[in-house]
Amino acid sequence: MRNTPHGWIRVAACNNCSHKGPLPVDRLIRKHGELAIVEVVLVGLKCSNCSGYGASALMLKLCEPGCPKQR
Repeated sequence: MRNTPHGWIRVAACNNCSHKGPLPVDRLIRKHGELAIVEVVLVGLKCSNCSGYGASALMLKLCEPGCPKQR
């Protein structure tokens, strides 16, 4: 999970309200270690929007220059 492919970003989506934000991979690795199970770590994430706990990890492709904006 540490290495994100070029042209992609990792985000966390709140399981409660679907709010999306950057997934703090480096901070999570420092706190839980390299071998932590991702699903267990995501349960402890707190949403900055609704203050709920629990998230899902997503990878989103960035739009390249010149491509039509995604809706």
